[in-house]
Amino acid sequence: MLTHIWLVFLNTPLGSHFSAVGRVRLSDIEVQTVRDFVAQHKHDSLVDNAAALKEQKDIDISAAWLGYLAKTDPERLHPYSMQYKPELTAEHKQAREEFCEEHKDTHWAVYIWTDEFTIYPAGKNGKVICWARNKADVPRLRTKKFPPGFQVFAAFTREGVFQLRLVHGKLNSQSFTRLLDGLFKEIHAVRGGVQCILMHDNASIWTSKFTREFLAHHPLVMSKLITPLKGWSACSPDLNPIENLMAICKRAVRKRLAKLPASVERTCELYLEHLTVVWNKTARRTLQHLVDSLPKRCAECILRNGDATDS
Repeated sequence: MLTHIWLVFLNTPLGSHFSAVGRVRLSDIEVQTVRDFVAQHKHDSLVDNAAALKEQKDIDISAAWLGYLAKTDPERLHPYSMQYKPELTAEHKQAREEFCEEHKDTHWAVYIWTDEFTIYPAGKNGKVICWARNKADVPRLRTKKFPPGFQVFAAFTREGVFQLRLVHGKLNSQSFTRLLDGLFKEIHAVRGGVQCILMHDNASIWTSKFTREFLAHHPLVMSKLITPLKGWSACSPDLNPIENLMAICKRAVRKRLAKLPASVERTCELYLEHLTVVWNKTARRTLQHLVDSLPKRCAECILRNGDATDS
């Protein structure tokens, strides 16, 4: 019986379609209606789209068949991973554009990129897939905050990564400056007397009075061997390549964990262990590619009048 249905499908003219369940024929008009509906509701899952089509258009079609029609659209609907992007106000955009104009010709190789990351071993903030005809049509997901799994402080330069530093307990100015002091000692040990610029995102932990005083009186800062960057524009994760680097590492960790038996619990300790290994093994060409992308990122930000880039 199944063979008979499959043969019927293969011999069906291109203008006709069968639903994945049963043998309901869809006209060309209905097929286009389905494809247009998916394109207009690209932020919804195929299951939700199938339910909405049945309710609103009286078209009974399964999510699996809906996916087939989407993939065989002559204008090519593709699956894209939706990105989390912060909301940008007019002030944000102006500041971002001014920053990129000022730094478009900067020698980025002397920069050390830093950020604090909250890691969710359970997979929160995971991938969300939507169907779209091109990447420009993919809507942005707005960032959301979740209870933390664990936090790490990370830093890298074009030539290598620095040690991942685990945040113990709640991150405050005192604990953060201890992490910074450890990073500064590592920077001095690795780079010696080579001057560098320390990028930071002006988060409250950086701008607190305690942290500012620590930076102002630290010997490596006073000697100009380390210069904290001033004027970083808010809401600009797309301009910070360490965001991309951490995303690359987290994908690699997911692949490593996927190979473990299902009985192995995905704990914070296990995740951190694998993340540390992946982070330390990052290829230098990856770091160089990320840092060398900064001129392109700045140019794209300027072209978009400060709006978010695709980086």
